[in-house]
Amino acid sequence: MRVDGKTAIGYSLGAEASQNQVKSILETSDGTLWVGTVSGLNRMPPDKDHFQRVDGVTSTVRVLRQTPDGVLWIGTIGQESSRSTPANSPSPRRPPRCPATPS
Repeated sequence: MRVDGKTAIGYSLGAEASQNQVKSILETSDGTLWVGTVSGLNRMPPDKDHFQRVDGVTSTVRVLRQTPDGVLWIGTIGQESSRSTPANSPSPRRPPRCPATPS
């Protein structure tokens, strides 16, 4: 759903989406709406009225965050964390691997 201050518009992920079981939602500073599901990531740019599946992310997307400099971080189950720069890039890029923290 998008709200512009006066109206609210509801959206469905639709047939092109990765799945309808939503786990995370984020609107980035450029107005792109990101939706993580149990089998991937979807985005809807502000000038579109439908979601598009993002290639390269095929597992459950649990966390979506944007840093102040516009980097989109994608936290998944079963895949490494990913980042996308700028926030509306169609396919995420892998960040450098971080060593495991000793427990």
